[in-house]
Amino acid sequence: MQQHIFSEDVDYVEAQTSLTLSRMKQNKLRFCTTPETLAAIRRYHLKEVRKALCHGVRTGEELVLFENLFKTGSWIGTEITKELCGQKILHRDFTQIDQAWIGLFDLIYSNALDHAQDPWKTLKAWVACLARDGKLYIEWNAWHNKLGHGSNKADCFAADDREYLLLLSEVAHVENVLEVRDLHGKRLLRKIFVVR
Repeated sequence: MQQHIFSEDVDYVEAQTSLTLSRMKQNKLRFCTTPETLAAIRRYHLKEVRKALCHGVRTGEELVLFENLFKTGSWIGTEITKELCGQKILHRDFTQIDQAWIGLFDLIYSNALDHAQDPWKTLKAWVACLARDGKLYIEWNAWHNKLGHGSNKADCFAADDREYLLLLSEVAHVENVLEVRDLHGKRLLRKIFVVR
């Protein structure tokens, strides 16, 4: 595991927002998951979703896809860059949870753990927000094994899939690891850690 250590929270927030705003200006702000990944979650998560939360959503495309896949529930997201926030996307650091969220969500998803200043603390906060039968879905891909370089300190946590599993196991129970493969089923594209 590798990490960038920020001396102050304001430096962390600046790293996150400046990268996102820079990509927005260059029209390079991209959706960082795949419809296949979200469909794999939908196939696995058979219980009804009343309330769901996605962390680090940027433009919120995963919210729309999840709403279309599940057809039920109230879906919201968090984003640290205030310029991207609105009615369904709440402006906040995803480690700083709302106390009203404790034990509330049936499903929580994120592909942004690589942007966590303190991954252990972040995961503890997310798990605390799960309803009794709720599940946390953490997406990992090979890019999450690369620490940001140069002026890109926003990718501030890097770990391979085994290290993700160890970290998640320290925080909660890892129920399953879903795999998303290429169309031929040969190349592993992403893993989804299912935590409760």
